[in-house]
Amino acid sequence: MELKIFLEKYVEGYLFGDIETMKQSVTQQGKKYGAVGYPLLISTIAGIELLGALISTRKFDTNAGAGKNYFEEFWEKYLYPMDESRAKAGKYIYQLVRHGLAHAFVVKGNINVVKDNNKCHLVRDASGGVYIDSVQLAVDLEEAYKKFKGILELTEGQVNATTIETRLDEIEKEYIKQSEKHMDNLISILPIVETSSGTQQNPSIGVQANQLTPQHDTQLSTQYGRVENTFRTMVASSAPFPSKKDS
Repeated sequence: MELKIFLEKYVEGYLFGDIETMKQSVTQQGKKYGAVGYPLLISTIAGIELLGALISTRKFDTNAGAGKNYFEEFWEKYLYPMDESRAKAGKYIYQLVRHGLAHAFVVKGNINVVKDNNKCHLVRDASGGVYIDSVQLAVDLEEAYKKFKGILELTEGQVNATTIETRLDEIEKEYIKQSEKHMDNLISILPIVETSSGTQQNPSIGVQANQLTPQHDTQLSTQYGRVENTFRTMVASSAPFPSKKDS
């Protein structure tokens, strides 16, 4: 997939579009919880890991630990290059927050996730509690992405437009490889519904095809469609780079 298309659609469109929606979400009236702080946080973390993979100087790797390295590199070099204490915090945030939310939707340790309180972002209190503002981390990622876009103007250096194109191509090929067997098995067990403009109805589903309005458009039944769906999952997932043992 062309890098320009991928960034415009999947990063600037889906990732940052979803992040912006979540930044503005508030707790429903009469509810104490539910301002999507956790989903915002894990989506932002996924974005950091994705961009870290793209700026890597090494071939894309899905072995255990590779995602952590991608995350840490982008966190340190692009999010907090001028803030030593916060830069060093990245590896612990990945272990405690990313792993906790990705696997059980609960952060590990005494970590408090807040929203729209940037004074409580990556700081601690006297009792040892750590605070993360999910909105501020998202804002920091958006600012870091501007630096990332600047790299695309470069033709020389260890990281440039060509190396980023290469990383994207490697990710695309690896995700096609990982998805093939599982997609074939999944397709073989699910009921069919027409996804064109027709109105054919599958009795086992009980909904007309023209009533199906996915949040994000996808293309089906072709290899490119598989890549489309794979990339959509990648930028929305809390765990965008599974290890080979998870595939």
